[in-house]
Amino acid sequence: MQDEISEIFNEWNDLKISIHKSESFSYPQVRDIWWVNLGQNIGVEINGKNHRFERPVVVIKVFNNLGMLVAPTTSTLKEGKFFIPFMNSENKLKTVNMSQIRSISSKRFIRKIGEMGIEDFRRVKKVLASFAK
Repeated sequence: MQDEISEIFNEWNDLKISIHKSESFSYPQVRDIWWVNLGQNIGVEINGKNHRFERPVVVIKVFNNLGMLVAPTTSTLKEGKFFIPFMNSENKLKTVNMSQIRSISSKRFIRKIGEMGIEDFRRVKKVLASFAK
């Protein structure tokens, strides 16, 4: 078990180094949904999938051309105040996990897969605003 975990983290570390060295940048916009290299994380932190440690995210805030605030999405339908259901561009029900928001580099963005609808995004912003209360 320990060897398997070490191997996964080593694979992620190798990929993370190549992403860091990359000269490639993406320029996502607010409400965009992209696949990103989210990585192998710790404990309850949401992980990327497959050998590229990818996960779809919705862009919540663009700070500048180097960094964005994102929330991961999942095809697993979950309920609770931190989970927001939405219909993706393929008309499939997905969930935004607001408990896992984070700031990431634009170097992590791989490919755009859609855009969140305005009403769904308003619900995302409402939950985000509730964090400051």
